[in-house]
Amino acid sequence: MVIKEYQAKVRWALEETMCKGNADAMEQISDPKVTVNIYPFPEIKGVEALKKYFLGMSKGFSDVRIDWKEIISEAETNASRYTIRMKHTGTIPNLPIPPTGKEVVLNGCTFNHVKNGKDVEVFQYNDNLGMFQQLGIVPPMGQEIMEDYLAAWNSHDVNKILSFFTDDAVYEDVPLGMIARGKKEITTFVNNAFVDFPDFKIEVKAAGEWVMSGTFTHSSIPSMPATGKTFSIRGASITEYRNGKIIRNADYYNAADFMQQVGLMPKQPQK
Repeated sequence: MVIKEYQAKVRWALEETMCKGNADAMEQISDPKVTVNIYPFPEIKGVEALKKYFLGMSKGFSDVRIDWKEIISEAETNASRYTIRMKHTGTIPNLPIPPTGKEVVLNGCTFNHVKNGKDVEVFQYNDNLGMFQQLGIVPPMGQEIMEDYLAAWNSHDVNKILSFFTDDAVYEDVPLGMIARGKKEITTFVNNAFVDFPDFKIEVKAAGEWVMSGTFTHSSIPSMPATGKTFSIRGASITEYRNGKIIRNADYYNAADFMQQVGLMPKQPQK
């Protein structure tokens, strides 16, 4: 079979199967004894088992769209890279959870070993962890949690901020020597921050690194009177997690720079 003809047939069969629920289309590109490895799920043996797998998928996901990034063929090997967008509207055997109604984006690539124009062995590598995180089955990784956490600070949503912490979490403002233990003390710390800096904003720069800015209009610390001046300081957070929640957060920044900007300390003369 001509390479381009085979590639077109692969696209057609997968779009028929995944987008339209016509699993019989897999017979056009699969050997009856094909073996398919879709990690981390069990190996699929035979085209009938493959059709059953895709029928199960069609029961769990709707509005499926496939964006083919590239398809490359050489001799009897075909490689494809794609992005699949779909909506979780049902339950499938390999993912026995109630439908979430969430839109998910799945990136992946597939290697097909071909004989006589049909697949005899397939290896599929998808970002299933990313899909599980989008569905809420697996908690997001630390950096993703941190981005959402800092977004909650920018929205000044105290309850949302607290939802990221365990009940026994510890929050440290290391430069000022302030430690809040447990959600009650963390709540007080967060509320004070929004009173002291009503236009508080934090901008993510890199993993754990940020720029914090605001106007010092009120002070919860008697020894540091409010000056009404603005500030913008760079800092970083060291964060520990337990079961997807923050158990300890320690903020580090240049306290002298902060106090100089708000007028509580004279600026050092430039040399």
